[in-house]
Amino acid sequence: MLELDTIIMDYLKPFPTITREDLVYLTIHRPTVTVRLKIINQKLYQLGSHRNGRLDSLVWLLQETLQEHIISDCEFVLFYDDSINDENVALVKGKPMIVATSVADHSFILYPDFTFHVFPEYNIKDHESYCNELVNTIPFHKKIPKLVFRGDMHPHTRPYRTKYIRTDRYYDCQHYDIVCSSGKSFLSRKEKNNYKYYLHLNGRHDNAYSSALKYGLCNSVVFYSAPTMYREFWQHPSIFKEGIHYIHTHNPVELEDKLRYYLTHKREAAQIANNALTFFKTYLWKKSTIKYYIQKLLNEYAKRMTYQPTLEQEDYLLPKYEM
Repeated sequence: MLELDTIIMDYLKPFPTITREDLVYLTIHRPTVTVRLKIINQKLYQLGSHRNGRLDSLVWLLQETLQEHIISDCEFVLFYDDSINDENVALVKGKPMIVATSVADHSFILYPDFTFHVFPEYNIKDHESYCNELVNTIPFHKKIPKLVFRGDMHPHTRPYRTKYIRTDRYYDCQHYDIVCSSGKSFLSRKEKNNYKYYLHLNGRHDNAYSSALKYGLCNSVVFYSAPTMYREFWQHPSIFKEGIHYIHTHNPVELEDKLRYYLTHKREAAQIANNALTFFKTYLWKKSTIKYYIQKLLNEYAKRMTYQPTLEQEDYLLPKYEM
């Protein structure tokens, strides 16, 4: 996976050396939603024993990776909240913190996030099986030629979304179909397969990423993505490209212009949809690919460490997490 190796090196480029002092500093000044982890002799340890759902998902994925790959002894601080912003990382800028969800314009190290897999209400028991259920079975040319948005529209929690959509200009447009993720207008991810075009907007409070983009790529659709500061590990511009895998739209007017363009340039739209599906199959479908990324990232990280991590009294051996 040469492309993944390349983006890993890019994420690690700001950190040619990682010192014990870096980790001590991160431990003292880190945001509250972080954990200090160690891998020693293929076993995973945590400083302290606190747990929550998000951390469980990271532990599960890392333990599975350790069963299949050798990872050099290393020590790292992992951030596992929804987003990075100036406020919650003000004291740790420029430090080698690994970020498990999303990142703005800060130089942190991106790590895969499969948080929703550990919450029963999302009914995601296995990544590949879940993707098999979602994957598109309807040819692009047979789908409904409308743009659909699925998500919470409450004005107090997602003001950016309401600004982007709730205007007379859009409610009356024949090519738009705005739905809700709950109540009578609920639309499942699988039901979204019926549409050709998806609108992707920011996550909760407009300051986090949304997993809808990741899983929507397997539906063979054209994604219109509004501006966002946040991205996951796979959204590196060297492999995930505007105009090839998705359409970037800066504002509602540009969205309408670009939508009308691809409504009349059907062959170009179909090619973008096919590119998105191919991208998903290449980088996001197989759990083996995700595990490869994790082991490669941590092994390259370990090479940059200037010290050998050792076990201390506060280190807690994490038990095997069963999904």
